[in-house]
Amino acid sequence: MVKKLLPILLFAIPLHVLSDPSENENSDNTQENSQIPQKNTELPRINERPKDRIVRDYRGEDFYFDDPSFASLIVSYGSNFLRNNYPSQLNTYFWSSNFFDINLYYNIVLIKSHFALSPGIGMSWESYSFKPYGKEDKKDVFYTLVRDNDTVKDGGKYRNTKIEKSKAIFSEINKDYTINSSYFSTTYIDLMLDLRLSADKEYPKDSFFVTVGAKLGFLWSARTQVGYLQDNEYKYVLTGDPLNTKLVRYGWHTRVGWNRFGISYTMMLVDLFSKDRVSKDLETIKTHKVGISVDFF
Repeated sequence: MVKKLLPILLFAIPLHVLSDPSENENSDNTQENSQIPQKNTELPRINERPKDRIVRDYRGEDFYFDDPSFASLIVSYGSNFLRNNYPSQLNTYFWSSNFFDINLYYNIVLIKSHFALSPGIGMSWESYSFKPYGKEDKKDVFYTLVRDNDTVKDGGKYRNTKIEKSKAIFSEINKDYTINSSYFSTTYIDLMLDLRLSADKEYPKDSFFVTVGAKLGFLWSARTQVGYLQDNEYKYVLTGDPLNTKLVRYGWHTRVGWNRFGISYTMMLVDLFSKDRVSKDLETIKTHKVGISVDFF
């Protein structure tokens, strides 16, 4: 009787009981894992991200950032110009009268809008290359700025600044020479406060932008440079003298551009020299400049 029932009992036993226990356990785990929701490790697409937390870095990659504000390192280069009734002896060349500015800004986005308030600090190097004015002995005559020894004021504390032929500073040179350039250069430390409008508030550095702001500059140094040819060598006389240049200046500036490139313009609203310490023809000289700019951040 038992022999007849044994095949029936064996057939009734579930096949999975006879299978490998390890395989059985793995299959159970697989079923359990399939029932647990899997965590999506992939980053959401761009259009699924919170737009107020997207920032694009210099490589063009997007990442999360709680603060939408951003920094800018603006480098500008272009040409300087004198304006407002300057004497003809100080007419300048276009290409060699240039400036170089480095400005660091922090752009504070206003209420997640298209506008940003941008305080900044920087330095500017500006030079003015004077054209020759007339001829003497078939040679070009260049003018420069010098101290006027006939106008000693305040008990000898300072002397006025005036225009003089460049050869006036060559009294100690006895050999033949030919003057071929005359420069006046200044260096300022600048403080800026701009208002920036970006066409795309999500990617402000990848869109059209306009900035308008004020600039306050503090004179760091000023000098004149007169170049001459002697003994078939180019030489120059450098005078590190402020020449009564105003210690503080102010004006306004603007930049217009797209992405990290722009065109800049700056106009100073204050006279270049102290009015009571220069000759009459230098009292009302002001400056402005135009150039191109690049944001390196």
